[in-house]
Amino acid sequence: MPATLPHREEQIRRLGSVLAPALTKDRVSNLFAYGKTGTGKTIVTKFVLDRLQRKAREHGRALDTSYVNCRLAGTNYRVIADLCRSLGREVPFTGLAVGELLDRFRSALQSRGSAFLVVLDEIDALVKRSEDDSLLYELTRINEKLTDGWIGLIGISNDLHFKDFLDPRVLSSLGEEEVVFKPYTSDELYDILKERAELAFRSGVLDEGALHLCAALAAGEHGDARRALDLLRVAAEIAERSRELRVEENHVREAQQKVEHDRVTEALSSLPLHSRILLISVMQLEKTRKESSVTGDVYEVYRELCAAGSVEPLTQRRVSGLLNELDIMGVLNARVVSFGRYGRTKKIRLGVEAFWAMLHGASSNIKPVSRCIGIDDGPFPPKTDNRVRHAPLLAVWLKGPHLHQLRTERITVDGLDATRKTELLLKGSGHIPVLLSGVTFGGFNLIDPWKIQKLCKAPVIVVVGSRPDNRAVKRALSRHFPDWKKRWSLIESLGRLYKIRTMAGEGPVFFERFGCSTREAGLILKTSAFVSRMPEPLRVAGILARGLFSSEPPS
Repeated sequence: MPATLPHREEQIRRLGSVLAPALTKDRVSNLFAYGKTGTGKTIVTKFVLDRLQRKAREHGRALDTSYVNCRLAGTNYRVIADLCRSLGREVPFTGLAVGELLDRFRSALQSRGSAFLVVLDEIDALVKRSEDDSLLYELTRINEKLTDGWIGLIGISNDLHFKDFLDPRVLSSLGEEEVVFKPYTSDELYDILKERAELAFRSGVLDEGALHLCAALAAGEHGDARRALDLLRVAAEIAERSRELRVEENHVREAQQKVEHDRVTEALSSLPLHSRILLISVMQLEKTRKESSVTGDVYEVYRELCAAGSVEPLTQRRVSGLLNELDIMGVLNARVVSFGRYGRTKKIRLGVEAFWAMLHGASSNIKPVSRCIGIDDGPFPPKTDNRVRHAPLLAVWLKGPHLHQLRTERITVDGLDATRKTELLLKGSGHIPVLLSGVTFGGFNLIDPWKIQKLCKAPVIVVVGSRPDNRAVKRALSRHFPDWKKRWSLIESLGRLYKIRTMAGEGPVFFERFGCSTREAGLILKTSAFVSRMPEPLRVAGILARGLFSSEPPS
């Protein structure tokens, strides 16, 4: 977390003033933070909570905090389970009734007797996905049943109209205080980039014009600091790959194309079901007619597709509204055409290439490939005696080029605990594709991809940069491990090794797939490799694992 957050001093003071009474165990008002993506909502909230916890420790106050990303958690059960674990109460990954889980959470709060501040990030995803705000209702009423300790809620949302989805009873107690985060201006983004660049770059390698361009491009869209930082990061990586000595404006332009491509695919892959069916309807009409379609024709194809998929179709009026939404997003181009006394209708065309719409989830039966988890290990100390050594195991959650989450575990070098530790890393991850950097981690500690796929119920892909020499692996195992047959049997069970070229002009990568077809695995690898031939989640996981950990024995 940065030591300072430029141009967010007002929001920090506002959150601090609302939450500060928690230090004296006085109840605080529930709070909502609104703002577009990349305006600092999450980082400011974490910044304030971090400062509050420091003060609480200094003065011996009982204060607990928890951060939950509702979009990643996915269900009410997983949100409550995360909150229980934050209070030190272990609960099963699944299997309990939500009511029972709430009782355990309430019991943990009561026995803990502390102030408990909970951040629910992307809170709108929890309600909109299932049209169910029962969890928020329970959390806002839980204090009524506590005699010691209490909970305060901080909701974060990109949707200014989110409260329209809530029951009035929930709304009355949830939205007591509001903080709005305005988009950053170009000058503000420049200050943020300048501060981060001083930490990340050597002196003289970053062109001032490139920095100003990153700020201007991000401000011109919607003042997204995350996008500005991504542009600068990708521009630097492009310059490094090209063996350039400085990061120039042309690198930023090239980075913009890469990041912009992912933004489009992200928008397409996150569309709701009926919007996807509509998009496929327009695509099919364009394939046959090669011209704009009218609303009535699109609705006819939409109804046919709904019937084929046993989906209840929406009314034509509601479909017209969805077409307007897709037009606003830029996915479709819809213009109203007058036919005189015969009335008016919309003429509709795709706003993006049909190929990309098909490629990134509009007609795929797997989860959006713009989201992936990458797992890699870090360095570990050399063997000097018979003491047990450990290696870091790191998992990163990427959404396109954006790093959303990072988790770490510790595995035994040459041990047998890598699969179990990976299962811990991935608890609550949802049905997101998992990419493994091989199967051997921390020496010869093997991860079983079959078990990981069964846990995640999502594609698991083992990726390596060169064809493995299994004969050499078998010789090394048989020489050094009494249980080598057990380890070798896992390697033998992996199945066929495939080869794919993920990026033009670079060598291939090799992969084994679990829980998906070869075509689906290739699609995931190609669409997640946009800086180098290695998929971005694995590349980032490797960089972070090597950068965050050293080969010195861990303390």
